[in-house]
Amino acid sequence: MKVKKKIYAVSVILFFLVTFVISVYSVSKDNFFNKTNNYPNKIFMKPDIVFDGWNEYDGTLTSVFDPQIILNGADCYVHSVRISGSSNFTDEKIRIFYTEKEGEYFSPEKTRLLDYNIINGGMYIYPDMYVYSLRLDITEEANVDLTLKNVELNDNSIVFSFTGLVMQCLFPTILFAAVLGLIIFGSALSSYVQVFKKFIPLLQNLISRDLKVKYRRSVLGFLWSILNPLLMALVLNIVFSKLFRFQVEYFATYYLTGALMFNFVIECTTGSMMSVISAAPLIKKVYIPKYLFPMQKCAFAFINMLFSSVAVVVVMLIQGVPFHAHILLFIVPMLYALVFAYGMGLILAAMTVFFRDIEHLYSVWTTIWMYLTPIIYPEELLQSSGLAVITKLNPMYYYVHSLRNVVMYGTFPSAIENIMCITFAIVSLALGLCLFKKVQDKFILYI
Repeated sequence: MKVKKKIYAVSVILFFLVTFVISVYSVSKDNFFNKTNNYPNKIFMKPDIVFDGWNEYDGTLTSVFDPQIILNGADCYVHSVRISGSSNFTDEKIRIFYTEKEGEYFSPEKTRLLDYNIINGGMYIYPDMYVYSLRLDITEEANVDLTLKNVELNDNSIVFSFTGLVMQCLFPTILFAAVLGLIIFGSALSSYVQVFKKFIPLLQNLISRDLKVKYRRSVLGFLWSILNPLLMALVLNIVFSKLFRFQVEYFATYYLTGALMFNFVIECTTGSMMSVISAAPLIKKVYIPKYLFPMQKCAFAFINMLFSSVAVVVVMLIQGVPFHAHILLFIVPMLYALVFAYGMGLILAAMTVFFRDIEHLYSVWTTIWMYLTPIIYPEELLQSSGLAVITKLNPMYYYVHSLRNVVMYGTFPSAIENIMCITFAIVSLALGLCLFKKVQDKFILYI
């Protein structure tokens, strides 16, 4: 078995490294070789244009004077600069001024004459140097006729596309690992399944107990699963759509779909975190697979979420949100999130046994996580604030966005979005199972 594990681990690691190199190379190759910028450059910005004798007519900038294109705050190693647009240059060089630090002025001491190339109507020059700011002077003799669209900086470095890494590296590696695992460990996995089947009745009893305990001695009982999100939607609809005036159509439904998904994941992970410690009396008496306790909390949260989803339907009816057939697919992003949350729950449950402070730290993290996820504000707000990279790294963004697509907008999530959701879910589950299995035998010493 040890030999099989080593073969499996080495094979998966090698496959990951090969696909990683391919995924990075595919978005970086033009930076190093072709210089045609077929892929998004690492730095992209609109230039400041100084109208020194330029005349604007129908979007075309024409002049026989000395126009300048200034890029402030580039602050990077600039390999090439691409100016899009049609042009007709008659001189052989372009004069550039540059600065190397903030607050420095353009000066004659820091100027260079550079050759340029015209490729597909775009002008390319290659400073191949570090600059903070850059000024291009197109000389009087150039007789310029330039339709300026944008200026791109290509810094001749490796470009990491997070979506590309997932699509071309992580997801193929997951599929490869799953197929190879079934081939190598198929018989061992079947024995785990047989053991799990024996404990299904116990799992059902534990979930039933949680459902009864949560609403015990409550007059309305399970109705609180519907009333609580409805009341929160009412309050936040008044606060955010009226006072802060967020321009979000059907704000109450928008909020509820995001909150439903986010609260579901948080309930799964928070419940799983203390599940092993809470089950200490049972664990000390009889043998029970310990992964059942985080699973119990996630299954309970899933059932509770199904009750709460009724509130979304009620608000949609009140607001007149159109119903689409795709709404029946709401279970798909929820299942993605369930797998993701169970993986996280396993990690938190294992770590909390040894470090009880995680219980308090996690509550702080969930608050930060909530504000980094577009639940109470428009999704475009993160993009406009320059925090787009956080969106790409935040699993909850994809789960929330997928749920809104099927519930509010009547569209099924794209293939890329589905792959992102599946990848986050499987990576979380794999890490959780590995960590939990490795340390579970030590739980008895700490609970």
